[in-house]
Amino acid sequence: MAERFAVGHAGVYDGMSEPQVSFAPFPRSVYPAGGILSNVSDMMKWMQFQFDGKDKDGSQLLSPKLLDMAHSPLVEGELSENNGVTWFVEDIGGVRTVFHAGRSAGATAKILFAPDKKFGIVVLTNSDRGIEVYDAVIALALKKYLDIERTPLVALPADRSSLEPFVGLWLGDNEDYKIYFDNDQLMAERLYKPLGDLQIYKNPPPISMSSAGKDMVIMTDGAFKGTVGELLRDKSGKPAFLSMQHRIFRLEK
Repeated sequence: MAERFAVGHAGVYDGMSEPQVSFAPFPRSVYPAGGILSNVSDMMKWMQFQFDGKDKDGSQLLSPKLLDMAHSPLVEGELSENNGVTWFVEDIGGVRTVFHAGRSAGATAKILFAPDKKFGIVVLTNSDRGIEVYDAVIALALKKYLDIERTPLVALPADRSSLEPFVGLWLGDNEDYKIYFDNDQLMAERLYKPLGDLQIYKNPPPISMSSAGKDMVIMTDGAFKGTVGELLRDKSGKPAFLSMQHRIFRLEK
């Protein structure tokens, strides 16, 4: 590399191991989705473009109408988070917020902005556990500068029968979820898949889960505490898919 940059690191879950540098030899076809080296200054320029659609010389590249469409909830998504055009859209305290997050090669990041308030924040981290940082930082910023807060889902009491539809192996592109009962406690194991012969991410310890409402669960401990999963059923009413962190997982038959 010609410039200094913060390399990505694999998460540590035992509290004792040294974080290891994480490097993924992504094929070129993956570059548009991840693998771009950036910084906060560049990301803030990208955010400013979301507000006015203009390049650095002031030329209008996207009209306000097109930007507003991209930042509007066009497709209903999981929970209160709907889908615009390549963006997720959520109403927080009566304020429309637009966001996207991602992870690759031991780096995680999230950008969130409120187009009607001309306010935004971006958080870049060099760990695949960055979600524990950026959600907390963004929540503090929203409270301090816009005086708004998300209403978090909480664990609810539920009998075992209402949670049994979640049990099984849920298959995804980059990771799977194995959900099972340990006595009467619903547990989940996040199983990262290797990239070719390279295992980039370490699997975190099993995570406890509880009900968060009808056909919904919430992780109640560990690195992904607060993560919500929603069960999606087929036309016959049988469990078919699991929506988790804007990813869809298919139930293994």
